[in-house]
Amino acid sequence: MEQTTLLYAVPACGALALLFAYFRSAWIRRQDAGTEEMAKIANHIREGAPTRGAPRARR
Repeated sequence: MEQTTLLYAVPACGALALLFAYFRSAWIRRQDAGTEEMAKIANHIREGAPTRGAPRARR
């Protein structure tokens, strides 16, 4: 491949990957949470997951 082809192909592939990730995450958010027990477990995971920039607890 020529360098000019790669110059356009690489950003185009990156943009396609971002679009795929966006649509996949939107599809996942639209899904049913499941049974009450599954929703409860998911909530516990969400509460216990560290957020970006938050310091982790030392053990």
